[in-house]
Amino acid sequence: MFAPNCKTILLVAIFGVAVSAYPFGGRGFGHFGKPRGPYPKDWEDILPEDAKKNLVALYENKEIKWDERRNKFDDIMQGLTQEVKDQLPVPPEYRDLPSEIQKQLKAIKFAPNVTREEKRNKVKALIDSLPAETRKLIKPKHFPFHHGLPKEFEDILGSVVFGKLKAVHENKELSPSEKWANVEAIMNSLPTEVLSKLPLPPHLRVLPEEYQAKIKKIMIDKELTFQQKREQTKEIIKTLPEEIKKLIKVPLPPCLQNLPESIKSAVEKIFRDESLDRGSKFHKIRELLEQLPEETKNSCFSGSSTTPSFDENVEQFF
Repeated sequence: MFAPNCKTILLVAIFGVAVSAYPFGGRGFGHFGKPRGPYPKDWEDILPEDAKKNLVALYENKEIKWDERRNKFDDIMQGLTQEVKDQLPVPPEYRDLPSEIQKQLKAIKFAPNVTREEKRNKVKALIDSLPAETRKLIKPKHFPFHHGLPKEFEDILGSVVFGKLKAVHENKELSPSEKWANVEAIMNSLPTEVLSKLPLPPHLRVLPEEYQAKIKKIMIDKELTFQQKREQTKEIIKTLPEEIKKLIKVPLPPCLQNLPESIKSAVEKIFRDESLDRGSKFHKIRELLEQLPEETKNSCFSGSSTTPSFDENVEQFF
């Protein structure tokens, strides 16, 4: 079975063509830590004991296939009483939205007999319909940190700054959002001339100089957040002529490196499909990998954890 822990890595890789030159960006995709459990910590005091027991059993079942796991997770969630459903919080990025909008989001996610894709589309339509000022209340998702720091940065930043960044990276007490906030503060404290020396990620260095210069200008702009830099870089990538886009090789995560070339090509094609959103890309890739012969999956993913993390189900449910 395709290792569920590759899920987070896949989501990061899906946006690999727009990774910034910040530390921890564009240097491959390492293991992001052990699964955090069968459900979020803030569900602990809300879920009834039988639901928690069922989610734990589902979490510990290593033999069940992905589609069946998702369906069983949905069945458990649908079986909750309305009182419990009303208490479950929306994902952190939506919690600053007006309560009425949060209720609508939960109504979509708990709607029976609606596919996950249909629910994602309904959520997207709802978010897109919100006034611009309201949409600003949605917090950007922060991507997990990669496995290591780009070593080439140490010569540019110096050992003191590099050490500070490394300490943030290795601090297990900080959430991804807190880590990114610390990284941004450190990077914004540096002179612009130092930031301008930092190289772009390897997969963007193949671009013509004029496009690299545009991206570099975004990266050294201290008025922009990391998320804004990612978005603006993505927009530049989207506008590139097709022959130049083809120069950018999608940086696949390690858990996909051992796949047959034909499968890697199919995965890369999905990555590049701009008509698909992040969730759709992940689902298509996952479906593709689930169809591989067992011996291929075993040889390709033998080093990956087979224990599913709660966000395998929860992030897709919400």
